[in-house]
Amino acid sequence: MKRKLLIGERIMYVDAATPVNCVFTVRLLGQITLPMLETACARLQASHAMLRAVIRKNAWGRPYFVTRPQTLPLPIVIRERSHNDQWLNESEWQWKQLFNEYEGPLARMVWLRGPQVSELMLVCAHCICDGTTIANLMRELLQLIDNPAAELGTDEGFSHLRQLLPRHRLPFSKKLKTSLFAGITRVSMQAKKFAIAAPGTPQVLHWKLSETATTDLLLRSKQAGCSLHTMLCVAFLQAFKEVQGDSARGKLICPADIRRYVPALAKHHMFAYAPVIELSLTATTGNDFWSHAQSLKQTLMLHLNNLHVEDQLLLGEYFHGSVPQMIRMLQSMDGAHDVTLSNMGKLDIPAHYKHFDVADVFSPTVAFPWRNANTLVASSFRNRLDCCFVFNDAFLSKSAAERIRDRATSLLQQPYTVPAA
Repeated sequence: MKRKLLIGERIMYVDAATPVNCVFTVRLLGQITLPMLETACARLQASHAMLRAVIRKNAWGRPYFVTRPQTLPLPIVIRERSHNDQWLNESEWQWKQLFNEYEGPLARMVWLRGPQVSELMLVCAHCICDGTTIANLMRELLQLIDNPAAELGTDEGFSHLRQLLPRHRLPFSKKLKTSLFAGITRVSMQAKKFAIAAPGTPQVLHWKLSETATTDLLLRSKQAGCSLHTMLCVAFLQAFKEVQGDSARGKLICPADIRRYVPALAKHHMFAYAPVIELSLTATTGNDFWSHAQSLKQTLMLHLNNLHVEDQLLLGEYFHGSVPQMIRMLQSMDGAHDVTLSNMGKLDIPAHYKHFDVADVFSPTVAFPWRNANTLVASSFRNRLDCCFVFNDAFLSKSAAERIRDRATSLLQQPYTVPAA
């Protein structure tokens, strides 16, 4: 495989000196051994071309992926486990650790080893994976640890965007307009001066609802005709507004799983680009939590049905000349949103295996190097909602982040009264 990074991948890559790493952690009960883990990692790597890829640059400095004939194995970092929150400390450390993009691979394993309780942490460069990818890789890894002979699908990647969109063609007029707009954008952005703010320190808040509280939350969302996702959106938008007042932007962005729009991308295929949807609360629904959640669900479905992902993928390729300016803008500007909110839903990871049990799964985290790095990732495992809220203390103080979390959690507990017939 040899191909240029797509526009979304280039933004997630940033540059060779800036780590943008996703970290996904599971907690195991039972004993695993280093040979079991090494065998599983080797098979996982053999199944996915992107786990054998490195990054090179052409004569104009544009990065591209290429698979190496002689692949270095996935590194396995072993640390002795000392306490239940060690995975949080390790996550913050792994965010900052660069991959050797020239030698590869662009992923590694961390094993917090204990006699009966361990954590496995999969760390991937964000330019090779999205949330669906890293969750699937962990599911396959656990399957291979338990059964080294397990059958996996093959993922040899692709060499050109046309392989993903073989039948989609853009009208000449749209290509011409986009090309002109991309040129104007590049010139205008090059003329701007972006003052990159002090970097600050990325931090994470983690919390988990009980099984009872999660079940109740899902029941109320069903009764109200909304969804857990839109409930989370409303709760955090209102929490930001109450905590930050006039400084709140009143908007959030939600990444969508691109696989529902591109049939050539199967669930097990590694991919990093996720189209995003911008959501905000409307004044016409008043201040009622449930009215907002119901309205937002309709808005979300409308956006999901009109994303035109094929056009986004193809037209985005006209903007590579503006990527350095886009990155500087993200590093210097507050942005027009309060938070990026990703709800991964119920994770497709079994709780029980022959040799071990999965006691817990923690939502993936990523510390973006942007000025506004606010990112909330939610997921469910064993009927419990898990949330990780990553922020940078140069943009959002820890005390403000904690107040936002507490207020959002409180709003999610609001009772729903079924309207009288």
